[in-house]
Amino acid sequence: MALEVAQFICLNDNFGLLVHEPELGATASVDAPDGEAIAKEAERRGWPLTHLLLTHHHADHVQGTQTLKMRFPHMKVIGAAKDAHRLPPLDRAVSEGDSVEVGEARARVIETPGHTLGHIAYYFGDDEILFVGDTLFSLGCGRVFEGTMDMMRLTLETLANLPGETQVYCGHEYTQANAKFALAVDPDNPVLRERAQTVAELRKDRKFTLPTTIALENATNPFLRVEDPSVKAAMGMQDADPFREGRDGHAGRRSFRRVRGDARTQEQFRRMTSALSTQEVVRLLDLAPHPEGGFYRQTFRDPMPVDGSRAASTAIYYLLPGGEMSHWHRVDAAEVWHFYAGAALELKMAAQGAPTEVLRLGAELAAGERPQAVVPAGVWQSAKSLGRGASEWTLVGCTVAPGFEFAGFELAPADFSPDPLP
Repeated sequence: MALEVAQFICLNDNFGLLVHEPELGATASVDAPDGEAIAKEAERRGWPLTHLLLTHHHADHVQGTQTLKMRFPHMKVIGAAKDAHRLPPLDRAVSEGDSVEVGEARARVIETPGHTLGHIAYYFGDDEILFVGDTLFSLGCGRVFEGTMDMMRLTLETLANLPGETQVYCGHEYTQANAKFALAVDPDNPVLRERAQTVAELRKDRKFTLPTTIALENATNPFLRVEDPSVKAAMGMQDADPFREGRDGHAGRRSFRRVRGDARTQEQFRRMTSALSTQEVVRLLDLAPHPEGGFYRQTFRDPMPVDGSRAASTAIYYLLPGGEMSHWHRVDAAEVWHFYAGAALELKMAAQGAPTEVLRLGAELAAGERPQAVVPAGVWQSAKSLGRGASEWTLVGCTVAPGFEFAGFELAPADFSPDPLP
């Protein structure tokens, strides 16, 4: 019997996805953005969960795991072996090519690095259904947070070469926003224009735009059409000439090819994945204003205490709009900065009695940028995004050990100057 798929909104724009195999009554949830909402929907349908299929480690995809495990104690949690160290406890760790059975239905695991290094997708070939998490979106693709542009291109090639009739379920309802960008870089595509109109009508009626299909994405998604002359022209990269071999050095089924060795085409792809505005990143990562400036969200607080009740460590996302500088401040614990995405970041540190030290975080190692910097406890610090204006931004992570507490956070006076220090 055919699989049944139920989708519904969790949190702000995450999809809850239930996959029901009616022959044996097995049901899987794809990811766990909101445990209560998923459990309620599963119980309403009479589909007790037997499996949880995790696509990647981001909090908005795993944070409901414990709730679901408590409600459905026999549920098996399945996720990527490469990410087992940062996923909730797994009953089974899987890798490329492994099979996952949900009742009589069988899914093939496809490793899809790019958005994160350990991201995976689940492909139910007999039912022609694909669950892609945050790798491929309708008319878009996931932001490259941990992998490389070449990784993401190869991942998208793999998915684009699946059968065209494959139904694609994504992790978020982003289609209408993605359509605006797609039309900007592919304005003469009649199929895209018609689809954008359909999407607008669906959203006006508060209807979902998913599932999509591989064939429809190949015809309208600019990230699967980076070799199309009109898309190249819109990006100002008409001369880009991709290395035209597939994963194993052989021609694939279609013209979408790996771009290893062509820096200009990789730059085209980078520009397209950098098109999110500051407010879109704030929304996608559920960030809030930080007292020092910029935006943040705590993503981890170690349950292991030190010094009585203080967490051993904490971690946050931290986003600065282009050109903005955070207030001078200091923390009573060591802080490690990690560069993730966007423009480079200038980090200033001013220790008592020492000249101000300036470091640059970013991905251009040959230009002297580094992906990590450490600020010792009690040292004054300030960060500035080197992006050009509000349309650009810098995303970093900050890990504090022992864990961050606002009681140990001090903002400098408005007239503070690090040289000389008081």
